[in-house]
Amino acid sequence: MAAATAALQAQEKIKIEKLDDLPRHTYKVSGKAIDLVKSDEAFARFAELVRHDIDADLAKFDIQDRAALRNLHAPLLYFDVLQGKDDAALEEMKLLDGLEEKPAAKLTNGLILKAFIAARRETKDAPEPGAILPAFRRDLEAELSTLPYEVVGDHIKQDKSRMEIVSETLLTAVVDNMIEPAVAKTGEVGADSVLPIAKLRFDFRVGLSLQKDAAIAFQAYLDSHQTSKADIWAGRSIALPKEGKYTPVAIGIWDSGVDADLFKGQVVGGIAFDLESKPTPELLEPLGDVKSRLPDLYKYMKGASDNDSGLDSPAAREFKAKLAGMKSSEIGPFIEDMQLCGVYSHGTHVAGIALDGNPWGRLVIARFTEDHHLIPKPHSIERARAMAREWQETVEYFKKQHVRVVNMSWEYDLKEFEGSLESNGIGKDAADRADTARKILDITRAALFDTLKNAPDILFVAAAGNGDNNVAFDEMIPASFELPNLLVVGAVDQAGDPTGFTSYGKTVQIYSNGFEVESYVPGGQRLKFSGTSMAAPNVANLAAKILARKPDFTPADVIAIIKKGATPVPEAKKAIPLIDSRRTLGLLDD
Repeated sequence: MAAATAALQAQEKIKIEKLDDLPRHTYKVSGKAIDLVKSDEAFARFAELVRHDIDADLAKFDIQDRAALRNLHAPLLYFDVLQGKDDAALEEMKLLDGLEEKPAAKLTNGLILKAFIAARRETKDAPEPGAILPAFRRDLEAELSTLPYEVVGDHIKQDKSRMEIVSETLLTAVVDNMIEPAVAKTGEVGADSVLPIAKLRFDFRVGLSLQKDAAIAFQAYLDSHQTSKADIWAGRSIALPKEGKYTPVAIGIWDSGVDADLFKGQVVGGIAFDLESKPTPELLEPLGDVKSRLPDLYKYMKGASDNDSGLDSPAAREFKAKLAGMKSSEIGPFIEDMQLCGVYSHGTHVAGIALDGNPWGRLVIARFTEDHHLIPKPHSIERARAMAREWQETVEYFKKQHVRVVNMSWEYDLKEFEGSLESNGIGKDAADRADTARKILDITRAALFDTLKNAPDILFVAAAGNGDNNVAFDEMIPASFELPNLLVVGAVDQAGDPTGFTSYGKTVQIYSNGFEVESYVPGGQRLKFSGTSMAAPNVANLAAKILARKPDFTPADVIAIIKKGATPVPEAKKAIPLIDSRRTLGLLDD
């Protein structure tokens, strides 16, 4: 009877097919965002309202998407911890573990919280305020000692690195630059800000005091495991010779611009558009007065990358010292400069990966302009139509240049459109913004889908995205498209294990290395970047090499041979199709 009742209740719930089906919740904020985060009374009232809405949504809706469920339950975990509801928090942790499929994330999520709860219980009768810290470190070390390094090592390095750069100044800057702008313009925060606010509250109240001991525990774990994960990619890669029976292949890099000087002799064309989707001559984004700071920004980018990788390099130490010496008001402009440098570098980095080891590759550059500001130019229906025209013109240019493979390391989704409206204070309320964002997505989705569909002779290789989400549920474009000439790529690390950031879903058909991939940035320096943005051009690289050997292959033929040549890591618990360039090109001789 109980099982039948539960089944009936589940049937009565409203089934959620996509993220847009969920209701929008907003929460009024009196004063500034920092007051909400730091005020006991304001945060308690906020947490109560949020909990009510989450509980109501879970009771009303049948939500099968794991990422959406994690986003609903994670704030409840932080609320429970902050309110001293340890048993409830531990139950939430179990539930969240059950919703996590990636092995490393399943093992490492909530480590700090779990150790803190254990230490709080052990020392609840201790009179000394600092008594919890030794217990916390012991409990964290005990938790870490059970974890397999080959699975969680990179995650622990990244966690340790975060512990070393987080400060009250940095946390304040995050609130002031990421949450306050929307609060100042709308007087409220949306549901997407709930989890960040809960985490910030924990960090201000508890996390900062645990920071030093957590970093020591993480370092001790890393020191006891000096081995590195095996790198499978060198054995799977292959370079084409400069001579032989090969055909030049035009590869389109549809991205933020490319330093054409680095690929002399291989660049055969280019087209570019500004932020208004108007044609512009610059194939590489103009930097203005930031150009003089570029050497320092590259240095800090390398330091940030080294720090994320757990390397105690001079660049990493300089990056941490730079952050530590900044005022809260200086961090926002610094982040914008770093983001501009990232946008400026992105397309060149992607191009270097796509052309690596292929003297037959010919580069066709298609630059769009990406807004690097923390509060970007708002999306609109007019801008969506302009983007649609830009995309159509770009693909028509690819056709005229006889491009065979196009790399698309970018994506849009409803959440981005809605967020840009909220941060700019556009729309009378959340429902109005949701309606406008829906119209923007519908325009851009239809335009991009039709544009790719109407170029059947071009293979488009798209990045899945870095949101650790289901691309179909979140309606990400182009990653959620199903087209015979589109291949969507997820990211794994050097050993072939899924990265914590990679998005996924039924349209994500192949995986490649997207962790600390080295390539060029404008000017010729080489840096390591991570993301599905790096995984996609690895696949575009293989596709172009296949076409250099088999110029008569259709996009469907290329996709089929890439899938046929893909092999999972033998010891992986879940077989993920990983590209194998050496094996795939060998199949062409069969």
